[in-house]
Amino acid sequence: TAWFPAGSTMLHDRIIDSDGTRLEFVGIRAEESVRNRYVGSSVSTLFSQGNQNPVRYVIGGRRCSCVKKASALLHAIQEDPEQRAWCARYSVYGSPSPDSYGLYTRISTMQKHLYECGMVPERYGEVYESIGDEGIYLKKASCHELDKLTAEQLVSIVANLVRADHFDNGFLIHTAIAKGLLAHYLDAILKRWNQHE
Repeated sequence: TAWFPAGSTMLHDRIIDSDGTRLEFVGIRAEESVRNRYVGSSVSTLFSQGNQNPVRYVIGGRRCSCVKKASALLHAIQEDPEQRAWCARYSVYGSPSPDSYGLYTRISTMQKHLYECGMVPERYGEVYESIGDEGIYLKKASCHELDKLTAEQLVSIVANLVRADHFDNGFLIHTAIAKGLLAHYLDAILKRWNQHE
Protein backbone atom coordinates (compact mmCIF):
# COMPACT_ATOMS: atom_id res chain seq x y z
CA THR A 1 0.00 0.00 0.00
CA ALA A 2 1.29 3.43 -0.89
CA TRP A 3 0.54 6.98 -2.03
CA PHE A 4 1.28 7.91 -5.66
CA PRO A 5 0.98 11.05 -7.79
CA ALA A 6 -2.63 11.42 -8.95
CA GLY A 7 -3.41 9.60 -12.21
CA SER A 8 -0.23 7.53 -12.18
CA THR A 9 -1.62 4.11 -11.35
CA MET A 10 -5.07 2.68 -11.95
CA LEU A 11 -7.11 5.08 -14.06
CA HIS A 12 -4.87 6.03 -16.97
CA ASP A 13 -7.89 6.88 -19.16
CA ARG A 14 -8.71 9.83 -16.92
CA ILE A 15 -6.98 13.18 -17.30
CA ILE A 16 -5.98 14.70 -13.97
CA ASP A 17 -5.54 18.45 -14.00
CA SER A 18 -3.00 18.75 -11.23
CA ASP A 19 -0.11 20.91 -10.19
CA GLY A 20 1.65 17.80 -8.95
CA THR A 21 0.33 18.03 -5.40
CA ARG A 22 -2.65 15.69 -5.82
CA LEU A 23 -2.24 12.11 -4.64
CA GLU A 24 -3.98 8.77 -5.00
CA PHE A 25 -3.77 5.76 -2.73
CA VAL A 26 -3.37 2.15 -3.81
CA GLY A 27 -3.89 -0.42 -1.11
CA ILE A 28 -5.49 -3.69 -0.18
CA ARG A 29 -9.06 -4.09 0.96
CA ALA A 30 -9.35 -4.23 4.75
CA GLU A 31 -10.58 -7.44 6.34
CA GLU A 32 -14.32 -7.77 6.93
CA SER A 33 -14.17 -7.06 10.68
CA VAL A 34 -12.36 -3.75 10.07
CA ARG A 35 -14.74 -2.73 7.27
CA ASN A 36 -17.76 -3.55 9.44
CA ARG A 37 -16.38 -1.32 12.17
CA TYR A 38 -15.62 1.74 10.01
CA VAL A 39 -17.51 1.74 6.70
CA GLY A 40 -20.54 3.99 6.97
CA SER A 41 -19.42 5.51 10.28
CA SER A 42 -19.47 9.25 10.77
CA VAL A 43 -16.15 11.10 10.68
CA SER A 44 -17.70 14.45 11.58
CA THR A 45 -15.79 14.60 14.87
CA LEU A 46 -12.46 14.31 13.04
CA PHE A 47 -12.91 17.35 10.79
CA SER A 48 -13.81 20.96 11.41
CA GLN A 49 -16.94 22.29 9.71
CA GLY A 50 -16.26 23.31 6.13
CA ASN A 51 -13.11 21.19 5.79
CA GLN A 52 -13.03 20.12 2.16
CA ASN A 53 -9.71 18.31 1.97
CA PRO A 54 -10.55 14.96 0.28
CA VAL A 55 -7.60 13.20 1.95
CA ARG A 56 -6.56 13.60 5.53
CA TYR A 57 -4.22 11.43 7.56
CA VAL A 58 -5.94 10.60 10.84
CA ILE A 59 -4.33 8.58 13.58
CA GLY A 60 -6.81 6.08 14.95
CA GLY A 61 -8.80 7.99 17.55
CA ARG A 62 -8.81 5.22 20.14
CA ARG A 63 -5.09 4.55 19.73
CA CYS A 64 -4.16 8.22 19.98
CA SER A 65 -6.44 8.69 22.99
CA CYS A 66 -4.88 5.66 24.68
CA VAL A 67 -1.35 7.00 24.16
CA LYS A 68 -2.31 10.48 25.39
CA LYS A 69 -3.86 9.04 28.57
CA ALA A 70 -0.81 6.84 29.20
CA SER A 71 1.49 9.82 28.64
CA ALA A 72 -0.54 11.96 31.07
CA LEU A 73 -0.35 9.29 33.78
CA LEU A 74 3.39 8.83 33.25
CA HIS A 75 4.07 12.56 33.41
CA ALA A 76 2.04 12.85 36.61
CA ILE A 77 4.24 10.13 38.10
CA GLN A 78 7.43 11.83 36.87
CA GLU A 79 6.39 15.18 38.35
CA ASP A 80 5.65 13.74 41.80
CA PRO A 81 8.83 12.65 43.64
CA GLU A 82 6.88 10.31 45.96
CA GLN A 83 5.17 8.49 43.09
CA ARG A 84 8.42 8.27 41.12
CA ALA A 85 10.21 6.91 44.23
CA TRP A 86 7.45 4.32 44.76
CA CYS A 87 7.97 3.14 41.18
CA ALA A 88 11.76 2.98 41.60
CA ARG A 89 11.36 0.83 44.76
CA TYR A 90 8.75 -1.45 43.23
CA SER A 91 9.50 -5.16 43.26
CA VAL A 92 7.23 -8.13 42.77
CA TYR A 93 9.49 -10.14 45.08
CA GLY A 94 9.93 -7.88 48.09
CA SER A 95 7.34 -6.60 50.51
CA PRO A 96 5.34 -3.97 48.65
CA SER A 97 5.56 -0.33 49.63
CA PRO A 98 2.24 1.21 50.63
CA ASP A 99 0.53 2.30 47.41
CA SER A 100 -1.45 5.29 48.63
CA TYR A 101 -1.78 6.64 45.08
CA GLY A 102 -3.23 3.43 43.61
CA LEU A 103 -0.36 3.36 41.14
CA TYR A 104 -0.24 -0.39 40.68
CA THR A 105 -3.88 -0.50 39.58
CA ARG A 106 -3.54 2.59 37.37
CA ILE A 107 -0.36 1.29 35.73
CA SER A 108 -1.87 -2.18 35.20
CA THR A 109 -4.89 -0.58 33.52
CA MET A 110 -2.60 1.56 31.35
CA GLN A 111 -0.59 -1.52 30.36
CA LYS A 112 -3.79 -3.38 29.42
CA HIS A 113 -4.95 -0.42 27.31
CA LEU A 114 -1.59 -0.18 25.52
CA TYR A 115 -2.02 -3.82 24.47
CA GLU A 116 -5.65 -3.27 23.44
CA CYS A 117 -4.93 -0.21 21.32
CA GLY A 118 -2.17 -1.89 19.33
CA MET A 119 0.90 -0.36 20.96
CA VAL A 120 2.32 -3.87 21.43
CA PRO A 121 2.00 -5.26 17.89
CA GLU A 122 2.56 -8.92 17.20
CA ARG A 123 5.77 -8.47 15.18
CA TYR A 124 7.33 -5.74 17.30
CA GLY A 125 10.53 -7.77 17.81
CA GLU A 126 11.29 -7.92 14.09
CA VAL A 127 10.75 -4.16 13.75
CA TYR A 128 12.79 -3.48 16.90
CA GLU A 129 15.74 -5.44 15.48
CA SER A 130 15.66 -3.22 12.38
CA ILE A 131 16.72 -0.26 14.58
CA GLY A 132 20.19 -1.77 14.94
CA ASP A 133 20.65 -0.61 18.55
CA GLU A 134 19.70 -3.47 20.86
CA GLY A 135 19.74 -1.32 24.00
CA ILE A 136 17.92 1.79 22.74
CA TYR A 137 14.91 1.00 24.94
CA LEU A 138 17.13 1.30 28.03
CA LYS A 139 18.00 4.96 27.41
CA LYS A 140 16.27 8.16 26.41
CA ALA A 141 17.22 8.52 22.77
CA SER A 142 18.35 11.96 21.66
CA CYS A 143 16.25 14.09 19.28
CA HIS A 144 18.72 13.18 16.54
CA GLU A 145 18.30 9.45 17.23
CA LEU A 146 14.49 9.79 17.40
CA ASP A 147 14.40 11.59 14.05
CA LYS A 148 16.09 8.58 12.42
CA LEU A 149 13.39 6.18 13.65
CA THR A 150 10.18 5.40 11.81
CA ALA A 151 6.86 5.58 13.65
CA GLU A 152 6.73 1.78 13.54
CA GLN A 153 10.18 1.57 15.17
CA LEU A 154 9.07 3.97 17.92
CA VAL A 155 6.07 1.73 18.60
CA SER A 156 8.40 -1.28 18.72
CA ILE A 157 10.44 0.44 21.45
CA VAL A 158 7.28 1.04 23.49
CA ALA A 159 6.31 -2.60 22.94
CA ASN A 160 9.76 -3.71 24.09
CA LEU A 161 9.44 -1.62 27.27
CA VAL A 162 6.01 -3.05 28.03
CA ARG A 163 6.88 -6.65 27.11
CA ALA A 164 10.18 -6.61 29.05
CA ASP A 165 8.04 -6.83 32.18
CA HIS A 166 7.19 -10.44 31.26
CA PHE A 167 10.88 -11.36 31.49
CA ASP A 168 11.93 -9.11 34.38
CA ASN A 169 8.96 -8.89 36.70
CA GLY A 170 8.50 -5.30 37.70
CA PHE A 171 10.65 -3.83 34.88
CA LEU A 172 7.76 -1.78 33.54
CA ILE A 173 7.34 0.00 36.87
CA HIS A 174 10.83 0.09 38.43
CA THR A 175 12.68 0.93 35.21
CA ALA A 176 10.51 1.94 32.24
CA ILE A 177 8.27 4.22 34.30
CA ALA A 178 10.55 5.26 37.17
CA LYS A 179 13.30 6.37 34.76
CA GLY A 180 10.86 8.10 32.40
CA LEU A 181 11.69 5.83 29.46
CA LEU A 182 8.12 4.88 28.56
CA ALA A 183 6.97 8.52 28.79
CA HIS A 184 9.91 9.58 26.59
CA TYR A 185 8.99 7.20 23.76
CA LEU A 186 5.22 7.74 24.01
CA ASP A 187 5.88 11.49 23.75
CA ALA A 188 8.02 10.89 20.66
CA ILE A 189 5.16 8.93 19.08
CA LEU A 190 2.64 11.65 19.90
CA LYS A 191 4.97 14.28 18.45
CA ARG A 192 5.38 12.23 15.26
CA TRP A 193 1.62 11.70 14.95
CA ASN A 194 0.93 15.40 15.48
CA GLN A 195 3.22 16.22 12.56
CA HIS A 196 0.87 14.27 10.28
CA GLU A 197 -2.36 15.93 11.38
